[in-house]
Amino acid sequence: MDFKCYVDDFSCSTFCECHSGFAGAYCEATTSEQELSANVRQMATNNLEELVNKEEATTDSVQAWADTLEAIAANPRDLSENSTNATLALGKSIIDNVIEARLGADKTEPVLNALNAASKANKLRTSKNKNNHQIITVSNVFKTSDESEE
Repeated sequence: MDFKCYVDDFSCSTFCECHSGFAGAYCEATTSEQELSANVRQMATNNLEELVNKEEATTDSVQAWADTLEAIAANPRDLSENSTNATLALGKSIIDNVIEARLGADKTEPVLNALNAASKANKLRTSKNKNNHQIITVSNVFKTSDESEE
């Protein structure tokens, strides 16, 4: 299939297609390293979920939860589907705790960053499944769709 992405086509996504045995946004990791990273993120989300469910929502605890969630979700391309779903659920839970404890809205910024990363992770997974992407090549990176017709 010959898919092409153009600068003015915002519905198209580019990504690297890795050789067998490699994974990651830029094929920088082996598949076993990628699996280990996914497992560590999943364990971190599970541990954070336990903390959120057990600890009292104070200014300090909520800030720590929010910062931890932001760190877990820092790179959307590294989030597995399970970690993405856990991030979304934890984000809601932390925001609910902020509201219930009547804490300042400033406590939600790291959570919103994490939710944004989870949303991007879902979009990346969805776009790879819809075939509206291309393995990027240098020759057509900066062409617009109008230029390609010439």
